[in-house]
Amino acid sequence: PRVTLQLWGTEYRRAQDPDYWIKRAADWLKEHVALGRTRFVNTALRFANERTFIDELGGSVWHVRRSNLPGMDNATHTSETPLAIEPRDFVIFNESSIADLERKVDVAVCTLIRRAA
Repeated sequence: PRVTLQLWGTEYRRAQDPDYWIKRAADWLKEHVALGRTRFVNTALRFANERTFIDELGGSVWHVRRSNLPGMDNATHTSETPLAIEPRDFVIFNESSIADLERKVDVAVCTLIRRAA
């Protein structure tokens, strides 16, 4: 399934239009903003143009890293290459329990709220 999704999403859809997924996300956001929703999370940021889209919306990019993640050592598809970490990005190292990850996310959210104030 993973290879099929990669082929569909990148080699097919992005080959037709590099902004294909950005346009789908923009449509989705418009629908949800119209419903009064104001906070969103996108867990599938993989390409530079997607980062630009997030930046243009005033969003933030978070990198969740885990050094002992099995099975990712041989990831060679372009969508598996992590984006470069920019100075304004959040980086969370997920090396422990879910409770520890939740605590780190809470700290990052509080930091983000303070930045916006």
